[in-house]
Amino acid sequence: MVLNKKGVYKVNNKWVYGIAAVISAGVLITAGAFLSTEEEGAEEDASQLSNGEKEENEPILSTEEDSEEDLIDFESIESGFYPVRRVNETEILFINDPEDYNESFRGIRNETDIDFEESTVLAVVLGVRPTGGYSIEIEEIIEKEDKLVIKAIETRPGESCRVTMAQTYPYHVVSVEKMDEEPEMELDLTVEIRECD
Repeated sequence: MVLNKKGVYKVNNKWVYGIAAVISAGVLITAGAFLSTEEEGAEEDASQLSNGEKEENEPILSTEEDSEEDLIDFESIESGFYPVRRVNETEILFINDPEDYNESFRGIRNETDIDFEESTVLAVVLGVRPTGGYSIEIEEIIEKEDKLVIKAIETRPGESCRVTMAQTYPYHVVSVEKMDEEPEMELDLTVEIRECD
């Protein structure tokens, strides 16, 4: 075997070509084996998927439903500034009988015409306010995840308003369909400033 100046091993032309053929055949055999292995793996994966198996990285869609929100129908009963039972802090009242209602809002001499067999009374009492010009209004009642969210607006007098200097206790009373048990309740209160001419 002789090494020429071009760095090519030569014994004879047949031997050189024979080596090239063997090398080429080896490359083809190796490539064929690799492709065969890939095809077998793909067939195995397809077989697993056809049997209901999931790929490890396949995303799983959540079946959990979004929390539902239901609007509760209500009827406005009354609103004012001087309830019978006055409190200093904001409260939500749940009332299921006429005696409690009269003691809180109407007084013992005034009977209510609310049918407590069919209705429950909910009220938001703001608590003490330093002057007149304050009011509260229930806008929405939402049932969300076994909880009642009462959305209300508190209106406050602006600097241009002339108001009485006596303390007030604004409240708003509404009735809803009868509830046998008092649920968890949350007040979502928005404050608005009313300017006067």
